Amino acid sequence: MRKRITLFLFTLVAFVASFAQDAANAGQSYGALVVNEDWYGHQNSSINYLSPNGEWSYNVVENVGCTACYGAIFNDKFYIISKTAKDPGASVSGGMITICNAKTLAVEKQIENIDESKLELALKLLEFLTTSEATDAYTSVISPTGAFMLNGIEMPSNVSTAVQEAQAWAEKASTPVMEYFCDIKGSNLATILSMVGTSQYTPEEGISEIEADNAIDAQQKGVAGW
Repeated sequence: MRKRITLFLFTLVAFVASFAQDAANAGQSYGALVVNEDWYGHQNSSINYLSPNGEWSYNVVENVGCTACYGAIFNDKFYIISKTAKDPGASVSGGMITICNAKTLAVEKQIENIDESKLELALKLLEFLTTSEATDAYTSVISPTGAFMLNGIEMPSNVSTAVQEAQAWAEKASTPVMEYFCDIKGSNLATILSMVGTSQYTPEEGISEIEADNAIDAQQKGVAGW
């Protein structure tokens, strides 16, 4: 049981580290960019930066639209998608689509509204993006750092083991949850994973910390062998 827990933790920790490193390519040496929907009815959304030292920098992109819900980095550009260009309570307008320089995070272009005559094309694009042809085109250029929520996806050979396992679980319409494997889970799991994701711990150090945390939990519960 303990060996299986360790393998599961390594997969989870490695996946978090991989995701954080990919986000760091947005012009920062390390850390992560966080797309924040913010407070609807009061202000537009914001993009915040978390450094490896756990320090936050807020509103690092100027005038994002309302209810930003997606961000992606591609070809040195950082694309941010919002539901509308302006929050009802905001004093300035942003864009439904904001395009930034991925290194400086300066806004290069914003599209305030999408032409309704092009919505049909947008729907066709969304339908195409769920096909194997689209995912094959994507993975031929970018190495995925996470799973596709689709069936029949063939991952390239250069992706991490964590991503390959995550894709296998996604195709089963199921994900591994520690509580389903055993009753032991230390109270500091989320904090330790965050520290791995921000490079304060290496994946190996994270595993050691989690195992020590689990031991405390098991001992408190009186589990034999701990």
